This record gives sequence, structure tokens and C-alpha cells, in this order.
Amino acid sequence: MTTRAANFVHLNVHSWYSLLSATASVEALAARAAQDGMTHLALTDTNVLYGAVAFQRACLAAGVQPIIGMTATVAAPNSMTLQQAPNAAAHRPAPACRSECARTPAAERAGP
Repeated sequence: MTTRAANFVHLNVHSWYSLLSATASVEALAARAAQDGMTHLALTDTNVLYGAVAFQRACLAAGVQPIIGMTATVAAPNSMTLQQAPNAAAHRPAPACRSECARTPAAERAGP
């Protein structure tokens, strides 16, 4: 085991549980971390925790401390643009705007 490997932890690791993002199994990840002399390894699949239990079991079997997390995709809905009105009178047409936004497909509302 090298000093560098013992002091380094991968904190952004994806397994095959991240759809279309990785091909490695959690067992292969844990085995490789142990082979490289790492003491800890994180699993941060995108938007899922499906592999957490298998990852923990694989890491413990390989002598690696598991760190379980998740990369969450967070995005504002692009279906509507919100604007702040300068005064109370400007709020009156808002219901018409909301209903228009609901009837207009998002592709037509998208700006350049």
C-alpha cells in the first residue's frame, strides 16, 4: 500500500446502477479500491441509491470502508419563466399568463 493511496478517497464514483453513466459493478469497484490500497470508497450514482446495499456488502468484504451518497440532478422547470411584478396592479394579468403558458408547448415558449 502506498501512502498516496491510503490518503486518497474517490468521492465521485458511479456504478452500473447509474443509467447510461458507468459499466462497473459495485463488486469490481470495491475490489479495485482494495487492490489499490484504498481504505475508503464512495458510491455516488446519479439519482438512485439502488446499489447502496450491494456496495456496502462488497466494500466490507474487500476491507474497504464504504461511503454512500448520491449525485442528484436538480433543475428548475423550464416550462415557465417567472417574473417579479413592480407593483400590485401588475399582478392582475398573471392568471391569464399562467393559463397561456399551460396551453403553449414548452418548445414554442423557449427563447433564442
